[in-house]
Amino acid sequence: MSKNEVGGNLALNIDKSQHQESDETNIYSYQYLKEKLNISDSLDLFTICVLIGKFVVKKRTPLNKKHPYVKHATVLKSSNFDILKALAIDEEDDVDILVDTREMYKIFEEYANSGFEEMKTWYHDKHTDFQVKISEIVSDSHKKNGF
Repeated sequence: MSKNEVGGNLALNIDKSQHQESDETNIYSYQYLKEKLNISDSLDLFTICVLIGKFVVKKRTPLNKKHPYVKHATVLKSSNFDILKALAIDEEDDVDILVDTREMYKIFEEYANSGFEEMKTWYHDKHTDFQVKISEIVSDSHKKNGF
């Protein structure tokens, strides 16, 4: 494990009902979105979904445990995990959330579900170029935060 990685294998989840290939175009596929956005790392896409859920949708959607869900077991890169931990601290307004891994992951998963659902909506919108929409969100975020 390099110094840019954190912990061992940790699992993050997204509800399978949010991305099963339920129609002939496979547009619900988590893998398809990775390819569409040219993202090779599942954790990068997961992090994008979390950030869209938190800052665009501004809503947490709990996992539906009645449906199977996908586990993304990976060694967390510190850059991704730092972003996710900062989000958890902001959400709880308490740094002590960092000792409650289960609650942190719940926050991540719920925002990821909301973000993923929003990304599907953008993809379905025939008046919106999906990749341009994602780029605009990132650009607007940078402008709002003074980058």
